[in-house]
Amino acid sequence: MKVPQGGWVSLVLSFIFMVIMFVWHYRTHKKYNFDLHNKVPLRCLLGLGPSVGIVRVPGIGLVYSELATGVPAIFSHFVTNLPAFHSVLVFVYVKSISVPYVSPEERFLIGRICRRPYRMYWCIIRYAYKDIQRDDGDFENQLIQSIAVFIQMEAVEPTLSSSDSACLMGGWPSLTLQSLRSSYDQEIPQTRRRQVRFQLPPNPAMDPSVREELLDLIGAKEPGVANIMGHSYVKARRSSSLLKMLVIDIICSFLRKNCRGPSVALNIPHISLIEVGMTYYV
Repeated sequence: MKVPQGGWVSLVLSFIFMVIMFVWHYRTHKKYNFDLHNKVPLRCLLGLGPSVGIVRVPGIGLVYSELATGVPAIFSHFVTNLPAFHSVLVFVYVKSISVPYVSPEERFLIGRICRRPYRMYWCIIRYAYKDIQRDDGDFENQLIQSIAVFIQMEAVEPTLSSSDSACLMGGWPSLTLQSLRSSYDQEIPQTRRRQVRFQLPPNPAMDPSVREELLDLIGAKEPGVANIMGHSYVKARRSSSLLKMLVIDIICSFLRKNCRGPSVALNIPHISLIEVGMTYYV
């Protein structure tokens, strides 16, 4: 009844917003399917390491992925162009859950990707819709402590020693977390940033392999943490229809350029950010 009197404005605006959300969802769904069907077999990648000259450099590398499991295609693209990655590698998947808040003890879900000597882990970070992501300035330290807890628990629990092992950082007492001491060095007052140095106290009862892995983790923290994230460009295939090219190449490209990037949404500092450009043909 109110359409002739101006009610059509609300309907037109709703239709525009619905089209925008549908187009963005369509692009995201196509990109996710591409990543899902082009996951990298990590065993093959590690097996090709000596032939392509892959080396391990000091530091911790956080590879952000949109896949909860597996190695994303962006990592193989990165290694192919730059055959080197960090001595400790963590594949990070950020998951939003439908609860108001997530306690820090339950935020990190840690697992191991391959055997212990490779020092590769996966981490699911869970944020609620009221949580502020990475805004406490202590994200990297919490992640390292969570990995240290997982290493300790994996050695204690025989059922967690397989390659598919996982550990939720909540409600588990850990000698490593209790004894992993840290000293705080105040940096320049204007920056108001705090540098944390972890130290592992002597513990004769600790397994030598566990202690070695913890020392490698602590040693990798000193050179710094690098955040590796994909800067993706989604394009329609040449065989696609005209409508699909219009949606993917023009509308989606316009929306991507006018939306904040993932690094901004996750509050990742630019000084430690490495963006890997990759084109997705869907």
